[in-house]
Amino acid sequence: MTGGTIIVAAPVFQTRNLQELLSVGEYRKIMLTFSGLPVPDVEWRFGDSLVRGMQIDSTGTSTSILIKEADRKKHAGSYNVSLRNKAGVATTDVRVDVIGKLTC
Repeated sequence: MTGGTIIVAAPVFQTRNLQELLSVGEYRKIMLTFSGLPVPDVEWRFGDSLVRGMQIDSTGTSTSILIKEADRKKHAGSYNVSLRNKAGVATTDVRVDVIGKLTC
């Protein structure tokens, strides 16, 4: 056994409870920043389901989702983002509203 100290820290969001307003057809990257040691696993949910078919990028201190061509039916609603490591769990919500209509 070594005499070194292992540092752990529960995940914490620096960005919390976002509300985003998008126009129909808009592209938007929504980013949340966080901390935690070891680096937490990130999970995005829309309703009760894991987010699929959208670009999600995560680093050791941030996570983002890219909404392409915003659509009321596909993208509007509440997203739940959770962080998990051996020291704990943190969650926050992102509310996305999509307004307007496409013009031809």
